[in-house]
Amino acid sequence: MHYKDLDLDVQKQILEDFKTNPEVFEKIYVHYYEMILRYLTKRTMSAGVAYDLTSDTFIKAFESMKNFKWTGPTQGLTWTSITVSW
Repeated sequence: MHYKDLDLDVQKQILEDFKTNPEVFEKIYVHYYEMILRYLTKRTMSAGVAYDLTSDTFIKAFESMKNFKWTGPTQGLTWTSITVSW
């Protein structure tokens, strides 16, 4: 299954909204959860480990969102930048 990143305008809006409403992170979680879980399941060959790492990934991504600075259209919330956090 091919996954598509969120539109850059949507990503930028999520980052802006996050400053006053951290609950918008749910949009990122809903969009990327299955993709990251599948990726980590394939990499670890263990569903249990993949679930734990997926959780850790989103916790770290959430915690780092307040420090994320939008520098232009080439820098978005791509799933690779989120998974790098673990």
